[in-house]
Amino acid sequence: METLSFIVLILLSLVGYSGGTAGKAGKHIDIKPQLFDLIIILLIWTGAIYSRLTFDLNKWLLILIWVVLAATIGVIVVLFRKLPKEKSSHNKEPEKVPKNLIKKLWQRWGNFSKRMGSFQSRIILSLFFFIFVTPFALAVKIFSDPLNIKHQTTKSHWLTKKEINADLEQSRRQF
Repeated sequence: METLSFIVLILLSLVGYSGGTAGKAGKHIDIKPQLFDLIIILLIWTGAIYSRLTFDLNKWLLILIWVVLAATIGVIVVLFRKLPKEKSSHNKEPEKVPKNLIKKLWQRWGNFSKRMGSFQSRIILSLFFFIFVTPFALAVKIFSDPLNIKHQTTKSHWLTKKEINADLEQSRRQF
């Protein structure tokens, strides 16, 4: 149960941050995360986990506090960001305004959730790239030599070509 509360704390603080940024950016702006957003999210996660381990509060109350705090931080970050003037890709068709209040709220929730999900998926994929792909790529770059450049003892980088017999039997084996 402890592990579950840590996972919920991390994921819901990300939901709070992305909800704050998508909500403050406006309904026609498709906001894209930047490196600064990744750093802030990692700091939010660090603070959330540290407070979970340090303070003797109810774990579900602490989750709620961090969701609200992350949403507030997301709103503040968008205030200092220069937003583009382009329209979101999610709202290309003209909006039909329903007469029913529930349908109107449902439509607004759908538009907001698309913006928030777009922002959140980009954050998660960026974190995945920096956490998993980048160290693997650095390790391959450091420890492998597919072009055989590092340990060359001769002056030239030319490789000798093996001589191939150009007979009829060799040509038939190509298929």
